[in-house]
Amino acid sequence: MNQGYEILPIISPEYSKTLKENLKTQYSPALLYIKGNKQILLEKSIAIVGSRNASDIS
Repeated sequence: MNQGYEILPIISPEYSKTLKENLKTQYSPALLYIKGNKQILLEKSIAIVGSRNASDIS
């Protein structure tokens, strides 16, 4: 905590609505450990997932 981390429980109004909607309450983490700007949890977002060394077949 003295390094700037916060614990955000699922019942907090600051908890990510996207996580709750996509994972449903049953599968959402009960706690989020966060550091930095927690307002970004309330913003729309996307994720791009890939490999750095993908083969031609991939």
